[in-house]
Amino acid sequence: MKPSHYLFILFALLLAGCTKEPVSSPSAEQTGQGTTYTPTGNVAVYIDSLGIRPFIESGSPCTHLCFAIYDTNGVRVKQTNQKSGDNHYGAVGFLLDEGCYRLVVVAHSSNRNPTMTDPAKIKFNNGTGYTDTYLYHSTIEATPSQQKFHVSPQRITALCRFVVADTIPDSITQMRFTYTGGSAHFDAMTGLGVTASTQTVVCDAMPGLDNSIYDLYTIPMGTDEDTLQLTVAALDAEGGKTLERQFKVPVHCDQITWLSGSFFSTSDWVVTPTTDPDSDWGSEVFQNY
Repeated sequence: MKPSHYLFILFALLLAGCTKEPVSSPSAEQTGQGTTYTPTGNVAVYIDSLGIRPFIESGSPCTHLCFAIYDTNGVRVKQTNQKSGDNHYGAVGFLLDEGCYRLVVVAHSSNRNPTMTDPAKIKFNNGTGYTDTYLYHSTIEATPSQQKFHVSPQRITALCRFVVADTIPDSITQMRFTYTGGSAHFDAMTGLGVTASTQTVVCDAMPGLDNSIYDLYTIPMGTDEDTLQLTVAALDAEGGKTLERQFKVPVHCDQITWLSGSFFSTSDWVVTPTTDPDSDWGSEVFQNY
């Protein structure tokens, strides 16, 4: 769905007022462990799926869940964080005063949770790390009786899958990826990146290995020409750069862009990966360097 269409739908929902009925009404509310559980409080939130995947703990693509409640002015009033393995992972309850609120759910697998003080600028950073990220946003109404909301966060990230097709030299201990053009900060209302970010990912190298793969996530800004300016550096044991190369990588939300080539040698031999028939990404494209 194009960002403009997405914005139009959200705007229409807001005009319609607060959501008074559950998003869906299964006969039983289940946690990631598959057991029935009813949270305390007058607002209960359940994760039904992430993207197209049913939400079960054993197969969830994300290890962290952040549930946040904001008032209509965007002031955060409640937040609960969960990690995979917690009791009732995927279900949470809030006790709220009567009224309208904004519910935001973020699913991810980063080292730490993002900063969620401002729903218009939810922030990951280099220390937090970047992973596949899913978002749900809606207006809800709290009443004296419990309202149950079954939600399905959707992917907001793009993925550059960088493939080093040739053999990594023994002297290389790390690969450093620095890229701009995407964002580590996003607006919960739109799911789009809001600040041009410099993202850095440092990975341990495996000397002697060929066809090594490195996954680089970003949140697109929603333009027609979202392109990462990617700098890849091979580092020795002292952190010195032995080789550095630059690339331009087109990215789109819910798309994997494979970038494959011979990084250390002059060979033009490259690997063309095959698509995973079980992939839950919207599309995959392949480029050689």
